[in-house]
Amino acid sequence: MRWWRTRVWSWNLEAIGMLTRDEMRAAGLTAAEAIAAHKKGIIHRRFPGQYYGSRLEEIEQAATRGEDSARRALKLLFDSRFDK
Repeated sequence: MRWWRTRVWSWNLEAIGMLTRDEMRAAGLTAAEAIAAHKKGIIHRRFPGQYYGSRLEEIEQAATRGEDSARRALKLLFDSRFDK
């Protein structure tokens, strides 16, 4: 068995700092808190400023209403490229 296969299966979400939607919803984090704790600083270049103080539920509701900036905020929050 190759080393990379064993390594992939041993990863733990908490160990690598990823948050799922359910974990973020349960913790009641705002976007700014989630970004500070779990995302790289480069995300600030593209993240819509009006959603920094919003919780995940509020951003999801705005995205379902069709707001492009809310859809971008959700995409950035859960994009693994920006994980620490």
